Amino acid sequence: MKSHISRSIGALTLGLFVLALAACGSTSKLNRTAGTTFSLADYNTIYVADFTDKTPSKIKDEAKLATYRESVKSAGVTFADMIGTNVEKIRTPPSVLRAAPAEGTESSAGKVLRIEGEITTFERGNALAKMLLPFAGSTKFNATVRFIDQATGEKIGEIVVDKNSSPLGGGIAATQTTNKFMSGAAEKVGEQLAIARNGEPK
Repeated sequence: MKSHISRSIGALTLGLFVLALAACGSTSKLNRTAGTTFSLADYNTIYVADFTDKTPSKIKDEAKLATYRESVKSAGVTFADMIGTNVEKIRTPPSVLRAAPAEGTESSAGKVLRIEGEITTFERGNALAKMLLPFAGSTKFNATVRFIDQATGEKIGEIVVDKNSSPLGGGIAATQTTNKFMSGAAEKVGEQLAIARNGEPK
């Protein structure tokens, strides 16, 4: 009987541990578009566009909805800034633009790669609720990051961001914020671009 109880407790503990590990979600590797022949190593200039708001919202109060939309719009700028900063960390970094390149940039600065995308889920959550209760006040940040050839508009690949705070609550969940999720995802975007340009790190 004791052995059975011990196994049950062990299984429950393992299940909670796996849930906690999976809780933060993931940022995918760069998924190349099938059939594309573009090489990311060929781009001398990276234009990082502000991310657009594609989030659904059940907020019915117009003033609160307007405030929410402004916060997502601001997050779209911040996320793009973070990606640009991480691109600049690449060994032999390309030039980074945060404004649309002027006409003629393609010939004067080499090939231009555009990084763009949408924020599809943005929930700041509630730190106190996450601290005190499981499955309460969750923080979520989901986005799609696309790599586009600026001259042709062809999609070269994309990265999918799917991040959420631990549903188990507690101190770790309380510190998980949308800014932390964006920062981690932006770092992954920079890493994936670096790998595509320079190969896997030794």
